[in-house]
This record gives sequence, structure tokens and C-alpha cells, in this order.
Amino acid sequence: MIPCFNEAETLSKTIEALQSFSSHDNAPFLLLIDDGSTDGSATIAKSMGIDHVIRHDKNKGLAEVFKTGLRFARDHGFDALVVFDADGQYPAFEIPRLLAKLESSEASLVIGNRDRLLDKNLNRTKKTLLTFGSWLLSKCFRSKPIDLVSGFRVFRLSDFAHFPAKATYTYTLETLIWSLLRGLKLETINIVTEKVDRPSRLMKSTFDYLWRQICDVFRWLPSALNTRLKIRHRTAKVNAKTRDALRKVASLFF
Repeated sequence: MIPCFNEAETLSKTIEALQSFSSHDNAPFLLLIDDGSTDGSATIAKSMGIDHVIRHDKNKGLAEVFKTGLRFARDHGFDALVVFDADGQYPAFEIPRLLAKLESSEASLVIGNRDRLLDKNLNRTKKTLLTFGSWLLSKCFRSKPIDLVSGFRVFRLSDFAHFPAKATYTYTLETLIWSLLRGLKLETINIVTEKVDRPSRLMKSTFDYLWRQICDVFRWLPSALNTRLKIRHRTAKVNAKTRDALRKVASLFF
């Protein structure tokens, strides 16, 4: 799935890269979600023989793009959904390795981890925020460090059949949080990105980006707290049963 909003300048190169890495017998199904572009992006995609284009009548944001793509993939019986940004920063030739990791590890979600120190698309503030966010999430959920907002990832659709999308800004954090709350297996591969010279379509400013991500996280806070309470309740019940069993065993000897 290629999320797209006014990417006419780079879209041809991105589609060519996606079409070139696969063999004729194992060609991927290329789905482009045009989120209300006004620069003819959808026309370019169709002219290049992309398999299917879904066009939003207006710009709805990345969260809605993901919902549209996920719904299409599930309705058409696909096993996996690869998300690949249209700006050309991610390496298309790494998709087979991404899919291989999904298959060999039996993970539910595999993410392309960018080297934050080397990534030329991240300024110092972004690198600091992403490093802190990755550390915080790994501590909260006892997971490995993950690139929280990477736009290069693959989902095992059988595990995301009932994904309850709540975010209104982007899908990246909420799919991670939901996966961790459900105890799904996450894996990563390390990738190197290409420099993108144009401003981000998603982020108006660092403050705006951070604030809207925080709002999306808070939408998941009740679910996180509920899951935590259930775990504690189950642990308390197990501990009570263990104490009772130990008392019974002790009573046989004393």
C-alpha cells in the first residue's frame, strides 16, 4: 500500500522501484491510496499500470489512509499488507527481506528500523524525540527498541483482522500500542533511507506533530490501563491460588 498526498514529483520513481524488485511470477499487488491530491498523483499512478487506486475526495490524513488500505486488503483476502511511503525515502529492494522476516519469525508486525543517527531526513529535535519515545515504549512494554513512526512496515492481516483504529492523525503509534497490548510478536529489520528534499506532508511543525501524536496515544490510554488491570487481577488470582496450595502442602507436614 502506498499512501499518497501530492507526490507527483517522486511518485514515478517510487512506483518504478516497487515494480523492479519483484519477478514476473511473484509480482506484488500495488495499491495506491490517494488522499485528495491536487497534483495529478492518481493519474500518474494509473498511467504506470499500478494495480488499483483508491482516491479520497478530500485530504483526510494518514490515519484514514491506513484504515482505507487495511479494509481493502482484508476484504480482498490478502495475507499481508506492506506500507511504503510515496516520497521515495525507503528502499524498495528491502521489501523481500521485510516479508521474509514476517514469515520466518511468525511475527504479526515487522518494522523497518531507520538508523536515527545517520538518517538525513531527521533533524536533531526529531532524532531526540524518536530516541526518547523508542526508549520509553521499550521500557513500558519490555520490548526491543523500535522505530516508532517508520513508514516502512508489514502487517500480518490475520492478526489485524479486528484492529480497532482510533487514531485521527497517523497509524504508526497506535498499531504499535495495540500490538503490544495484545502481546503480538514484533520484529524489525535495519534499513538505510534516501534523502528527501521536500518538507514533510504530515508534519507542519515539530510541536504540532508531537501534540497530535500525544492525542492519539491518549485515545489508547483507557485500553492500556484496562489491560494492565486485567494482568494485575490475573496475577493476584494466581498468587492467591499458589498461597492456598502451599498452605495445603504445609498442613500435611505440620
